[in-house]
Amino acid sequence: MKYRIVFSLPIHEHFEVVLDQILNITTLNAECAIIIHESPAFDYGKSVLSREQFLTAISNLGLEEYVYINPVKVRTGMYDIIQAHLSNFSYASQNLDFHFFSMLASNELFIKPGLYDEIKDFDCGLNHKPLRSVSNWAGEKLAYEDNDLSSITKATGEEIYISQVEGSFYRKDIFQMIFCLITKYFDYKNITSKYAREEIYFPTCFWGLNKDHKYKVCHNFTFVPWKRASLFVNFQEIKMNEKRGSSKYSVKRVERVINDDLRSYIRQHCHYFEKEKKYINIKKVNVCSLYSEEFFNTLKRTVKEVLSFLSRKRVY
Repeated sequence: MKYRIVFSLPIHEHFEVVLDQILNITTLNAECAIIIHESPAFDYGKSVLSREQFLTAISNLGLEEYVYINPVKVRTGMYDIIQAHLSNFSYASQNLDFHFFSMLASNELFIKPGLYDEIKDFDCGLNHKPLRSVSNWAGEKLAYEDNDLSSITKATGEEIYISQVEGSFYRKDIFQMIFCLITKYFDYKNITSKYAREEIYFPTCFWGLNKDHKYKVCHNFTFVPWKRASLFVNFQEIKMNEKRGSSKYSVKRVERVINDDLRSYIRQHCHYFEKEKKYINIKKVNVCSLYSEEFFNTLKRTVKEVLSFLSRKRVY
């Protein structure tokens, strides 16, 4: 079988939430596969489902043809995730036939079908933004001091670019070239400083390969509310991007809590509630109440985001 899209998904907690996300992805994206990278630091103690229950649910739901667990585990953590996506691509390219490779986050959910039809005529989707044009990006100084990145830019003859990684996608052969270029110069085991390399390495390599503009490029497909303090999406933003005219097909961040109101709404609206309730104790949410609760939820998430930043616990 040739998959339309292979989604790369690093996980590190809550198998019940991972199962919810798998049902979300597979319900809204036909003929697509998911490669899961399970962190060596996965927090099994906080999961409602055990690993065995999770795998049994995948099997019982008939999803074994679409969900693959990467047997290789690489270190992941705060500002330390790029190697998980590289490892997932390595596994996918050796074992699967597919058109696009795309990277997701474990606190991201699709909100409507139709992604493949939207992107099938493009070669990739990402931003075209030089790092020098971005102000106050947290890893800027470290990126300019990164010797591996310097080797990559010397090889490409291009400057450093930055792009949101969630919702980015690349044709398989294009990402193969990117993969080879990065792994030629970069070994995560040898790094001495951590920053969001995935936001830099992939676009820098791509735009180095696309100096003659031979590839057809569009934007990524994930909505993230970058323009406000809290990066947790709210109900109004979900409703806005559900509309047919929006080019965004998924949203981030959604709480990794199984009965979070917005997660529950998406589960009901996208029609996989009945499948999921056989395996997890999930609730239905009153959609009308979401409007009245929006202000309070946004306030809570803003506080949580600030506390998370202050404690330097990165949320993926």
